[in-house]
Amino acid sequence: MQLRRPVLNEGETAVLDLRPHWSVLAAPAGAAIASVGITIAVIIIFPSAPIEVAYALFALIAVSLVWLAVRYVKRETTRFIVSSVRILQTSGVLSKKGQEVPLDRLNDVSYRQSLIGRVLGFGDLVLVPGGEGDRMVFHKVWRPTVCQQVIANQIAHLHSRSTDRATGRAPLSIPEQIEKLDELCRRGVITKAEFDAKKAQLLDRM
Repeated sequence: MQLRRPVLNEGETAVLDLRPHWSVLAAPAGAAIASVGITIAVIIIFPSAPIEVAYALFALIAVSLVWLAVRYVKRETTRFIVSSVRILQTSGVLSKKGQEVPLDRLNDVSYRQSLIGRVLGFGDLVLVPGGEGDRMVFHKVWRPTVCQQVIANQIAHLHSRSTDRATGRAPLSIPEQIEKLDELCRRGVITKAEFDAKKAQLLDRM
């Protein structure tokens, strides 16, 4: 799934971009189906039931459909993202909220699955950031075993890049080159015009 650009920083790439597992819709969908079934059964079995009964049944259907719609919108606007440098989860329609942790600050990544989760392919991903007492738990994640492995691979890759740069064996990325140029411009080593020209050349290569 393609990550929408506003969430990413310049030079950051997405490795995983997931929504919560479809099982989050199971309870409201079941309630909606059951309410419709009960209403049909009552109309067939008790055709002369008071009109108030019909109103109550239709209200039950409306409530269950609203519950389903709210849960659907919440699922569609919640995203669990693993990028090249961090893990984050965003949610919300009118007001946004989110939490994130840089990959290089993770001390541990684990997951937990119930029996149903193992059958349907979802679970909770548990992250333990360094220097913080509380764990971060991402609920109803698709294939948590795969997510755990992807995160482990990204951490290893991040550490490898850091080692290569420290020993001078890897070139700087384009965002890092731009940051270095900006530093030179602020120190007066290059002019603002030279900085803008070089920055435009680097951005064209992205």
